[in-house]
Amino acid sequence: MDNRKSKSSASHGQWTWRRETVLSNVRRCFCLWAVLAIACPYCQVALAIRQPVIMPAEGYAAWTSAASKGETWTAADGSVMTYARPDEYTLLDGAPQFNVMVAGQSYAGLYCCNNPWGGRVSFGYFDFDDEKPVEVVISCRKELGDFELLPENAAITDVEKLTDKILRFRVTRSNQNITLVTGDDYRKDNVLHLFCNDIITPPAVADPEGYHYDRDTKTYYFGPGYYDLNELTANGQVAAVGGRSIYVSGGAVVYGSLGFAGNGSRIYGHGIVVTNHDSQRQLSCQSSDGGSIEGVIFHRFKARGWQTTYTYCKNLTVSNVKIIAMQGGSSDGIDLTGCDGITFDNCFVRAYDDCVAIKGLAAEGTLPANSPAQRNLTFRRMQLWTDTNNAFGIGAETRASVFENIRFEDSDILFAYDEKSITEGMADRSAINICALHGTFFRNIHYDNIRINSCTRLFAMGFEDSFWYGSIVGDQSTEGDISDVYFSNITVKRDTGTPVSNDIWLYGWQQQGTPTKYIHDIYFDNVTICGQPLKGWDYQRLKTNNTTECQLVYDLHFNERSGIGSPTTSNGHSRMYNLQGQRVGDDYRGITIANGKKVMRN
Repeated sequence: MDNRKSKSSASHGQWTWRRETVLSNVRRCFCLWAVLAIACPYCQVALAIRQPVIMPAEGYAAWTSAASKGETWTAADGSVMTYARPDEYTLLDGAPQFNVMVAGQSYAGLYCCNNPWGGRVSFGYFDFDDEKPVEVVISCRKELGDFELLPENAAITDVEKLTDKILRFRVTRSNQNITLVTGDDYRKDNVLHLFCNDIITPPAVADPEGYHYDRDTKTYYFGPGYYDLNELTANGQVAAVGGRSIYVSGGAVVYGSLGFAGNGSRIYGHGIVVTNHDSQRQLSCQSSDGGSIEGVIFHRFKARGWQTTYTYCKNLTVSNVKIIAMQGGSSDGIDLTGCDGITFDNCFVRAYDDCVAIKGLAAEGTLPANSPAQRNLTFRRMQLWTDTNNAFGIGAETRASVFENIRFEDSDILFAYDEKSITEGMADRSAINICALHGTFFRNIHYDNIRINSCTRLFAMGFEDSFWYGSIVGDQSTEGDISDVYFSNITVKRDTGTPVSNDIWLYGWQQQGTPTKYIHDIYFDNVTICGQPLKGWDYQRLKTNNTTECQLVYDLHFNERSGIGSPTTSNGHSRMYNLQGQRVGDDYRGITIANGKKVMRN
């Protein structure tokens, strides 16, 4: 039985010869050339050859709306691929404000959405062989201004501003995400997110076109084109379960949702999954063990709600995924609850809320001690951009027995912003954040080698009894604390000028009838803020809710890799260490170090 359902609108090679977007005078010359070729065999030969050309600045085409649609094209040697935006795709705020020419040959298809400040954000992608660096030329509708290419350590060379509106550079490594910010206002100026993928091997299905389930490879296959899952399925979703796979080809746009469950399933490809429904997530992973999610772009267009979720999953790898929403409240990029052993590697997230939110969402009324833990989570080589809320957050709902062994490392926070009206009362918001609505424990959490390009509040962690102006009520009737948190090798590039710019806000909990909750043994090692090292308590933007009567925050350690702290505030809760830097108890005999002083205990 043929179970094929196809709405493919763009096949490989469909746009190979389309050159509608060159300058009008070049277009006229081309037409004249074509007329001459009817009579001239030499011109016919010339027309048939499409050689790579390194053109001078005046040879590159100015921006046109048509070129932003892109072309589906593969280089003769297979080293570069671009993909057209399907004709049926309509979720656009006007035209993307950029053209992206790759290898001097073909345009990448672009997508766009305005952000709440009116800035137009575009994104697109292409594939290339990692061993063959590729030239990229970006033509802008408006002037580049004082542009930035992010992150600063991107593997690009030969950056050249050819004109006020044309930029050229060479990409030397695949599987990296490059952001162009025009002007100096990240909110209002136009932004391009360009995803430079590697070339992957598609599944060996019988037919590489359209949408169908291939029984031999156990793969739901989406070839290049546009697919509306509301028309193709009963519930608008295709799910990879029980070891099955979903492949979303480059050039494919799938409108709807993907599901992921069971053992050893896989979702991969370079295409796009998009929705504009508040109640629909682009990706929902539930009760899975093992498997992988690779390469796909998940886009949310002006809809509220979380984008990708992981609920009671373990032993999962998520790599090279792109998640992007420019508008829509609560559009968290990645939300996890009850997970164990998940690694995120080289993922890009843009959200109009938390980029990453690690939550405890056991059933209402369940005590944290009786709820699943969140542990053994690793996020590395991430790029995060949030227009409002946290870049990397734990909480705010924390009905989990413990949050432990969580690592955020070798990553870039490109932008973490919130309104200038933010106050210390909005303590749940910062570039890196722990906000506990429910009393529980947080320990062995590492933030290492993080580059923060722009943020409002820098770090915040503590305990709250309500969230979002009281709309979500917490419960601090159970025990908890925050300890053994490590901030290492962190750089902050700029001061954004907001009232809480680069603040570090630490706040424990004390209220009659509930357990007191402390924050202690927090380590700051090689943290540099606007070129100045964070040396100790004298940092003017380090704030706590300590009082003379009760010090809820104590044992902060600065620049001491041994783990032996510099002088701290203790309130009788100071920790003691032996000369090897190991924590010891009251029964220890010998030389100890406490509060920065050596003491002999007999």
